[in-house]
Amino acid sequence: MYIKVGTGGRIINATFDLSVAPPGICDVVVASPDGTSATLPQAFAVQQGGASSIRLYLTGVEARKVPGEISTGPADALILATVSNIGNVDLGDVLVSVPVTSPFALTSVSPSGVGDLAALGAISNGLQNAGPLPAGQSRVLTTTASTTASGNTALAEMACLVLDPGFEAACIAQEIADNPSCQAAAQRCGMGVLPGCFPYTPPANPPACISAEINCLKTLGGNCDWTTSVTYCLQKKEANCISRVLEFIEPHDPNGIVGPSGTGAQRWMAGVQPLSYTVSFQNEPTATAPAQQVVVTQPLSSNVDLSTLALLGITIPNGSSNVQVPVLPGSFNPAAGVDELTTNVDLRPAQSLLVNVDAKLNRTTRALTLTFTSIDPTTGLPPFNPLVGFLPAGAGANFSFSVAPTSGLGTGIQVAEQATVVFDGQTPMSTAVWTNTIDNASPVSHVSALTATQSCPIFRVGWSGNDLGSGLQGFTIYSSDNGGPFNPWLSNTTAATGTFAGTVGHTYAFYGIASDLTGNVEPAKTSAETSTTVTAASSCAPPSLSGQVLSTSHSGTTVTVSLQLTNTGFVAAQAVNISQITARALSGSGTVTVALPALPAAVGPLGVGASTTVTLTLNVPTTVTRLSLTENGNLVDGASKSYSYSIAQTIIP
Repeated sequence: MYIKVGTGGRIINATFDLSVAPPGICDVVVASPDGTSATLPQAFAVQQGGASSIRLYLTGVEARKVPGEISTGPADALILATVSNIGNVDLGDVLVSVPVTSPFALTSVSPSGVGDLAALGAISNGLQNAGPLPAGQSRVLTTTASTTASGNTALAEMACLVLDPGFEAACIAQEIADNPSCQAAAQRCGMGVLPGCFPYTPPANPPACISAEINCLKTLGGNCDWTTSVTYCLQKKEANCISRVLEFIEPHDPNGIVGPSGTGAQRWMAGVQPLSYTVSFQNEPTATAPAQQVVVTQPLSSNVDLSTLALLGITIPNGSSNVQVPVLPGSFNPAAGVDELTTNVDLRPAQSLLVNVDAKLNRTTRALTLTFTSIDPTTGLPPFNPLVGFLPAGAGANFSFSVAPTSGLGTGIQVAEQATVVFDGQTPMSTAVWTNTIDNASPVSHVSALTATQSCPIFRVGWSGNDLGSGLQGFTIYSSDNGGPFNPWLSNTTAATGTFAGTVGHTYAFYGIASDLTGNVEPAKTSAETSTTVTAASSCAPPSLSGQVLSTSHSGTTVTVSLQLTNTGFVAAQAVNISQITARALSGSGTVTVALPALPAAVGPLGVGASTTVTLTLNVPTTVTRLSLTENGNLVDGASKSYSYSIAQTIIP
């Protein structure tokens, strides 16, 4: 146990090692040297097992730098990656990879990236460490990018979790060492980076090693193509990747707010995740003067916790570029009672102007207000000249913040946010309302009852579930053999049935755990929902075939069909033969013919539940708008017994 006593002895922080503690409710007892003690009853509970559970979502905007009447123009991008640990086990290091795609170039990351900005810019990736991330906590990572190219292509941004930083560190070092053109760099960096990093030797700190590796390679790499090696290593261990086309804003839009896209039309979000927003405002392109002062007021929903409010970033224009206003750690921290941030931004030499930025939370009105005021550096006062101001016609600025929903909100409760913008004391303008719906309800599932005995070792198991909020994501089905521990049989499946292969004389038990689209997981179960015993190895149903069209593509009158064949029976098919394929027009006019494959065609063997893909090439007149395919053939089991099949599909070319 680790104990830290705060200043004055009034606060005690204690860390307990519970790795060998039995499950149950625990009291905390503090004993003083004089023999007195104090007890905090039922201070915490120790639960059996448990795991971390990571959720990642993206918010952001792509903002053009020129007014709408200009057809194309350069732009800036702001990407917010929110990482949440909604499990009950603390996470160590977890990297978040944010590749920046051309023509955009990385301009900043906050907090600091894994590697300096020049090195991260070379690999075009805002790589950051979101850990350590205790259970129930979240972290918002900010990445900015910019392009000087003239174009209006929307930026489809992506973020991925990298859950094994040690692998990344070892992979980068090995890839560089194995590349003949990088031998000199590997030798020089091996002497200069942190001990144990080049080559990587556990238990060296993986994120620190990755940072040291890419920083050194950026400096000493020479002709070594190290960026390809680093990108390759990242992609090998990237998981849970998500992508989103950033909201596109232009100077002709007066103002706007962008929040989490969530799930579905109601933008469902789990109640344990903070919500990240970007508020943007622009001076109209037709304005006759720049704005000297802009006041943005963001009333915060009654359904969010003000103590979790965080200011993520502030961007203001400066000529042809933008300035990222620093928000230093702790400078705005309502959780610690720091409710106001004031800073001055120097726009010189681009223009002789300062901008005073004041961000303040009013707890009584539940409003976050940001005030941007132009200051003449000579007088220290707002400019006397009305044609001088920080926000010229057609230019825009923005700020980002995050705030967590209030704990314990009911499923279906909405969090709605809307800002107002005031230019130089004029009439307030309101943004649209951004609404998210909270999903705090765990889904439920149940494995369907099985018969007490099975006369075939291969049998079908079914299950079902429902969710009151965002909807079901999938199921993990657990099985137990002869009273042993439950282990995952099928993980994160979206199917409602599965074919289980057992052994004669064994008893199998099953239960399921469902997850929903916002990451809520059904509570753990301790007992089976159904069980069955395999009593014989006879009476197994023969192999059976189903067909599903996975995709179609066409070029002129040639249509290519990807057809998936699956053995849905209870015995493996040692051979699967297609003897005939019949195509027929259902809508339109003309004759459809099959060019490939050549028949008869053998596509087996095919195990129980296994699938294979067959590519068909059809000649389809342009006048045919819908057609059917019918495949006939036979399946052969292990006893050389043959079974005929006929399956059909409908296709819209």
